[in-house]
Amino acid sequence: RYEYRNVQKITDEALSEDHNSYHRLRYQISFRYRFNKKIKGGTPFINIFDEVLLNFGENILYNHFDQNRITLTAGIQFKKVTLQTGYMHRFVQQSAGNRFLKNDMLILWITHTIDLSKKGA
Repeated sequence: RYEYRNVQKITDEALSEDHNSYHRLRYQISFRYRFNKKIKGGTPFINIFDEVLLNFGENILYNHFDQNRITLTAGIQFKKVTLQTGYMHRFVQQSAGNRFLKNDMLILWITHTIDLSKKGA
């Protein structure tokens, strides 16, 4: 996935009026296993994915590698709603380029699918 980002700068620990613009590419590989048994009308599943985020543009000096996200979730998929919870490990390069941050977190995702197609037209 491609993103164009316009991020507000921070000066002296406060938001400034200036912005940095740059580009970001995201690549994700994901494996989902759906179980055959339905639970209360939904299909349970487990999911594992690895997502790498890369920055580029004239404002990016040191942190071309942005972050890596490794996630393991379990969830249930209904007709229009998917509920997912699990664990995410994030490895993030800071803007200086020589410092890294590691986050281990519990996540909860609720995804609602909205069908905008015209029925019976």
